[in-house]
Amino acid sequence: SWRTGGLRRWTTPAAGGPANAEQPAGQVQKKYMDFAVRVIGSNDKDKDGVLSIEESESSSMVKPEFDTNKDGKLTPQEIAIGLSKK
Repeated sequence: SWRTGGLRRWTTPAAGGPANAEQPAGQVQKKYMDFAVRVIGSNDKDKDGVLSIEESESSSMVKPEFDTNKDGKLTPQEIAIGLSKK
């Protein structure tokens, strides 16, 4: 990841292939990662590049259970994975 203007930009593994192709383990489709980055950009009040559980409450799409490592912070990867399972 790299930081620009207070917003962390997270890179995604190359999606490639048709939209319905199965993704390798640990990778999510680009559309989910792009959406996760936009959600964080819109709701990240302290501009640390992740959403706290409190910050995530302002988005109806992001659920606290997406926090797979239970650290109280939702990364773009965690949000993208959570959304892809819906």
